Amino acid sequence: MRPSEISLPIQWSDDWNLGIEEIDKQHRSLIEHFNDMKRRQQSGADSFNGDLLFMQNYIKTHFQTEERYMKEIGFPELESHVNEHNFLRDRVSEMAIRYSRGLDSSEKMIETIQRWIVNHILHSDMKLKDQLTNNESIAG
Repeated sequence: MRPSEISLPIQWSDDWNLGIEEIDKQHRSLIEHFNDMKRRQQSGADSFNGDLLFMQNYIKTHFQTEERYMKEIGFPELESHVNEHNFLRDRVSEMAIRYSRGLDSSEKMIETIQRWIVNHILHSDMKLKDQLTNNESIAG
């Protein structure tokens, strides 16, 4: 499934599980929070700044969890994965500033965040799942 084929709200698929309970749970929660943010935005609720702040804090915690786990297993693509995390952290911060100044619409920001979340889980994070599968086949 390509990110462009994902509709809103984003529907979690068990195919997206990495097999790491803590990270899978965080991914599901991230999608739930994103969907809630999108629903509030569509209903005209004046909560977008707060939603962005929450998203910034949540992804910071989630990325720390992923990066810690990747270090523990010696994930060979850790550096490029951390760079992707840093890009999104910076992008969401930049979007929040642009939104507060009236330079970006919430719709544009929702689309950007959705695309990044789905693409990151389906492509970048799946490499972690592949690494775990390889480690298990070597150990077994």
